[in-house]
Parts: sequence; structure tokens; C-alpha cells
Amino acid sequence: MLEFTIGLPGPFGTWCAAVVARLAGPTAGPLPVISANTLDQISRSLIGRGTSQAVISPREPSGRLRAELSAAGRRFIVSTEDPRAVFGHLVANGLDARETVRAVASSCAAVIGCIDAPGALTLRADWEGLDPLAAAAAIASHLGLPANEAEIAPILDDLARDGIVPAGENWTTFWAELGEAERAMALGAIAPYLRAFNGEAFEPLSWAPLLFTTGEEPGQPVLGPIDITGRARCLFRGPDILVPPGAWSLWLGLSFSTEAVEHEYLVEISGCAGASSISVQPERPGQLQGRVDFIVDETADEPISIRFMSRRAAFDGILTLITATVAPRPDAPETATRG
Repeated sequence: MLEFTIGLPGPFGTWCAAVVARLAGPTAGPLPVISANTLDQISRSLIGRGTSQAVISPREPSGRLRAELSAAGRRFIVSTEDPRAVFGHLVANGLDARETVRAVASSCAAVIGCIDAPGALTLRADWEGLDPLAAAAAIASHLGLPANEAEIAPILDDLARDGIVPAGENWTTFWAELGEAERAMALGAIAPYLRAFNGEAFEPLSWAPLLFTTGEEPGQPVLGPIDITGRARCLFRGPDILVPPGAWSLWLGLSFSTEAVEHEYLVEISGCAGASSISVQPERPGQLQGRVDFIVDETADEPISIRFMSRRAAFDGILTLITATVAPRPDAPETATRG
């Protein structure tokens, strides 16, 4: 027996998976919870554990996994919570802020396509999470697990004693203690999903320069002007974040010095359907904004990676990444929101 609970890597998603593990587990103990995002990962985990019974709890469910769940007519649980709270919870527990933004934003992008899927029971932390007993009863009923409230209450008490509860720390207090740059980085990349989870229009995602790295080095964030001196090469890349299926436009805001204007550049986007790229030739020093359109299909599992490259050697010049904004393409008949 396999049960599926899909959700963000926050307290509510963890709680939902733990509830299912206790409700579906034998009297000897709860089922194991396996955090696997793809069918291959699920198979390897089950084989490695030597079991056919588990709770599969993907944080970034792949497009193929989502399709197979729907095609099989399986019932499953989807949980959503404020992505700002998830970010605060993870960083407060010692995770790096930049990597946490990538993880939470990618999880939001993958989970949002499951909210209205056939067979899904979607629970929200700010609604159902306020009444844990009723939420657990709804989970049991949806999955066909034999349990009544009298049996569920002790399970929730046991989870609470283990520190597994629907709500985490007061994230607003933590948020106020963040540096301005980190707060802006997180808000731009994850806050638009809060409205999208509510079924509202999808607002543009803003990827701060901090989410990009200079050249091909994964550990050096873009912190200011980039020296283009040297051979033709990748000048910056990132942010390596999933985007929901749909038609999108990337708007890059850049600033070029007088020397940098003399050169031609190439913008490449991977993680989308086909190869999307444009050549950039600044006409004058100062700021330039360019647009690249791309499509993410339903089966895409790779994060969006933007590579900005010089096309020939340079003896002098600097450029500055100011903004990277991704928005549903206005001229597309169907834009990416939910479902």
C-alpha cells in the first residue's frame, strides 16, 4: 500500500505526511515516509527499504508523477501553506537563505499543479490546519482509512509530543530580523505563490541578483558589477528554480559600461521546452531591458537556468544584473497559474 501526500517542505506538509503514516500504518507502528519526487526515486527508495508500504511525500513532484497519479485515479493529499512561513521555518533551523529560496520556490511551482488535480484533497494551513482533528478526519475519509475522531485524537497528541504540529514558529518575528537583501530576495521569488494558491492571478516572479552566480562557479553569488574582461565565457547564471507549466516571459534588466557596449552577448534558457535564446547587442551605455519567451510543458522536471554569455574576448568593461522578472506571457492563450 502506497499513500501520497504532496506539499511544501514546511510544518504543515510534514504534519500531513505524519498523520497519514500513523493512520495507514499497522499497529506495530507508522509507515515510513519517503521524500521522493520522481517515479524512479520512489522505486529505488522502496527497493532499498525492502518494502511495498510507505507514505510518499514529494516536495517537488515531477510532471510524470503528477500525470501517473491522475491516470491511475489515485486519491492523494495536497497541502499548502504560506511560502514565507516555510522559508522562515527552514532558515530558522539553520538552512542557507539562498538555497532555501530555491527549494521553496521550486516546491511551490511543482505543488501548484496538483491543487485542482483529480483525486486531490487540498488542505490549507491557514484553514484546515487551524482544526487539526477535523483535518485529520478529512484525510482519513478521503483516503478511505478506517479511523474515527476518538481514534485520531491520541495520534495527534502523540505527534504533538514529538513536536510535529500543523503550525511552526512565528515566522513574522523571524522575517523582521532578516537583512533587507535576503528579505527582498525571498519575497520576490516566493510571495507571488501565496496569491496563486488562493486561485488569484499569478503575479510576476522577481529573481534577485543574489540568486545568480558569477561565471560557472556555483558558490559565488552576484553581488555587484561583473567584470567582462577576458575570453568569451559565461558571465553569470541562475537561478536554477522550477517554474509552473505554461507560457512565460523573462525580462532581464542590465546595465552596461561604455566599454561593455562594444560587445555582443547571448542569453540562453534551459529547463524549458526546446532551446530559448536571444542575442543582445547594447546600443549605448546605461540600462537595457530585454525579453525572452519560453514555455514549460507539463512534464518538465528541470529548473529554469539562465546563462548570460559574452561572445568574444574583452579587454575592458563591466555589466550589472539589476532585475530578472518572470511573468505569464500576456499574448499566450493560456498562461501558467493553477492546474
